[in-house]
Amino acid sequence: MKSREAKSMELGIAVLHLFERAMVEGRPSTAEHLMRALEELASSDPACKGLVECAYLGIPFDGADSSRERGCTAKRPADR
Repeated sequence: MKSREAKSMELGIAVLHLFERAMVEGRPSTAEHLMRALEELASSDPACKGLVECAYLGIPFDGADSSRERGCTAKRPADR
């Protein structure tokens, strides 16, 4: 069974990907709403704060060490 942190990260990663897509497709209003959703998620689960950093910095999150090397501090939690 997955931990609450793992579920929050999965949701955050999905929202981040939608945010990135909205930006690429030129939908700034949609991206702004998705950013707010990420911020709200991060306020309730600190493990998701790195996803907000990725979004603000425009760093794609792929869950690998390469994301952190580019400045994204989000980590995928281990399933529990």
